[in-house]
Amino acid sequence: MNDKLVFLGLLYFVQGIPYGLQSSLLPVYLRGAGHSFTRIAFTKVLYFPWVLKVLWAPLVDRLSTKRRWLVATVTGLALTCLSSAALAPEAHMWGVAGTLLAMNSLASVQDIAVDGAAVRLLKGRGELGLGNMAQVVGYKAGSVFAGGGLLAVIDVAGWSWMFMLLTFVYAGVALFVWGAPVLDEETVKGQQADGGRKGGQGADAVQPWRVWRKLLAVPGTPWTVLYVLTYKLGEQGAVTMFPLFLLDHHMTARELGFWNGVIAMGFSICGSSLGGLLLAQFSIGSMMRRVFVLRTVSMVFQSSLLTVLEPSPLMKGMAILSMSVQHFLGGLITTLTFTTMMHCTQRAEDSIQATHYSFLATLEVLGKLTFSALAGGVVDMFGFQVAFLFFLTLSAGTALHVWTATFTGALREHQLKEQPNDARVKYRYVVIHSVEYRYVVICSVKYRYVVIHSVEYRYVVIRSVKYRYVVIRSVKYRYVVIHSVEYRYVVICSVKYRYVVIHSVEYRYVVSKTKKKTKKKTKKTKKKTKKTKRPKQEDQKTKKTKKKKTKKKTKKTPRRPKDQEEDQEKTEDLEDQEENQEEDQEENQEDQEENQEETEEDTAPPSRKNLISEKTQEHG
Repeated sequence: MNDKLVFLGLLYFVQGIPYGLQSSLLPVYLRGAGHSFTRIAFTKVLYFPWVLKVLWAPLVDRLSTKRRWLVATVTGLALTCLSSAALAPEAHMWGVAGTLLAMNSLASVQDIAVDGAAVRLLKGRGELGLGNMAQVVGYKAGSVFAGGGLLAVIDVAGWSWMFMLLTFVYAGVALFVWGAPVLDEETVKGQQADGGRKGGQGADAVQPWRVWRKLLAVPGTPWTVLYVLTYKLGEQGAVTMFPLFLLDHHMTARELGFWNGVIAMGFSICGSSLGGLLLAQFSIGSMMRRVFVLRTVSMVFQSSLLTVLEPSPLMKGMAILSMSVQHFLGGLITTLTFTTMMHCTQRAEDSIQATHYSFLATLEVLGKLTFSALAGGVVDMFGFQVAFLFFLTLSAGTALHVWTATFTGALREHQLKEQPNDARVKYRYVVIHSVEYRYVVICSVKYRYVVIHSVEYRYVVIRSVKYRYVVIRSVKYRYVVIHSVEYRYVVICSVKYRYVVIHSVEYRYVVSKTKKKTKKKTKKTKKKTKKTKRPKQEDQKTKKTKKKKTKKKTKKTPRRPKDQEEDQEKTEDLEDQEENQEEDQEENQEDQEENQEETEEDTAPPSRKNLISEKTQEHG
C-alpha cells in the first residue's frame, strides 16, 4: 500500500505544477503589471484542455498501456519546460501563454492515465480514502511548489533557471515511472482486454453514444454530475478574488505569495490529509453535512473583512486566518468529493472506468473553470462586497443541496452499494467466507461478537464483547475452552484426553476431573496382584484362621443388654456377607486367570510349555 501511495502522490505532484504556475504565480505577476481583474480572470481559459480530456479518454483506455502513457506525458512536460526556459515573460507573453496551454494539455492526458491506474490499484474504502488523500495532497503540494516556492525565488533565480529546475524534476519522475514495479502490465494495462471479453467493444468505438449511455447508466452518476458541477462555485470565486483584494489594500506581492501560496496551501494539504484519515472512520454523508456548513460560516467571516479597507496588523492577521481556514475546509471537501467520484466509477464496467472517472473529473474542472473566469467580471461590475455576497449565496445553496441529498438517499445509495453483498446494515454484521483457505468469519457490531469457523483446521472461535466471554472449540484436537471475563472463570474440556478443568477467580476454586488416568492406575494394581499370587490351599487356610480369630474375639466380649446384642449380631451378619462376596469375587478372578494360563499352555510352543511346567512345579 505504501508503494501505491508514493507512486500516485508523485505523479499528482508533477501534475499540480502547471496549476500552481497559473493560479498563484501568473495572477500576481499580471496584477503587478497593472492588468484588470477581468483580464486576469480570463487566463483561466488556459485550463480549457482539462475540459476536453473526456474526448481522448477512450483512446487512453484502449491504446497502449498506462505506463507508456505516463512516461510519454511526463517526458513531454519536461521538454515543454526546457523550451519555456528560453522565453522571457515581458517580451514573449503569448509564448508563455502557449507554454502553459501545452503543459495543461499534457497534464490532462497524464491525469487520465493516473486516474485509470488508481481505479485499478485501490481496493476497499480504506485504500480509496488514502489514495484520494495522496491524490489531493500530491496535487496541492505541486501547486505550492510552483505557485508559492517559485514565486518567492523568481526575483533571485530568474525565469530561465526556474524552468530549468522544473525540467530536471519532470525528467526524474519520467525515469521513476518507467521502472516503477507498481504498474503491473497484466493488471493496470489498457482495459480493452476486459471489455473485449464482455463483447461490444468494437460497436462502442464506432458508435460513441453507446459509451455515453453506459456512462450515464452507472448507478449514482446523475447526482454526482450535478454535485461536481456546483460544489466549488462560491468557494472558487472567494479563493480567486480575496487574494487580489488583499494585494490592493493590505499586502505586497511577496507577502501574498508566501501567505497565500505557501501557508494557506499548507493548510489545504492538512485538510486533504485529514479527510483521507476520517473516511476510514466515518461515512461520507455525515462528514459532508458538517463540512459544508462550516465552509458557509467561514465565508461569512471572510466577507465581513471586506468592509475594512485601511491596512492594519489586526486586519492582516484576520485575513491570513480567513484564507487558512478557507483552504483547510476546501482541501477536506476536495478529498470527500474525489472519493465520492471514485466510488461511483467503481460501479462501472472495467472497459469504461477510466472514461467514466475522466468524465466526472472534467465536469468538476468545468464547474470551477467557468465560475473562476466569470468571477473577475462580477467584481469589476458590482464591486467586492456584492460579489462576495453572491459567492456566499452559492455556497449556502450547495450546502443545502448536500444536506438534503444525505436524507433523500442520494449519498446513502453510494454508501450502501460500495459494501459487499454479505454486509447487512440493518443488523450491523459482516460475513467473510474464504473458499481457498476454508474459513468463515462473522462479525456483529450490534451484538458485539466475532465468530471464526475454520474447516481446514476444524475449530470454532466465538468471542463476545458485550457479554465478555470467549469460546474456542476444536474438532480436530477435540477440546472446548470457555473464558468468561464478566463472571471470572475458565472452563477447559478435552474429549481426546478426557479431562475437565474449571478455574473460577471470583469464587477461588479449581476443579479438575480425569478419567483416563484412573483406569491406568487400576490396571497397574491388577498387574501387581498377578505377580503376587498364591495357591488356593494357602488362601483357604488363611481364611479359616481369620474366621477362628473373629469367633474367639466375639466369645471374649462381655454380655450386653438385648438391644445391643441384636445390633451387634446384625453388624456381624453384614460383615460376614461382605466377606463372602469378596471371597467369591476373588475366587472367580483366580479361576479366570487359571483358565487363561491353561489356554496359553495349550497354544504355546514346546519350549514355552516346558518353562510354564517348571514354574508350576516351583509354585506347587
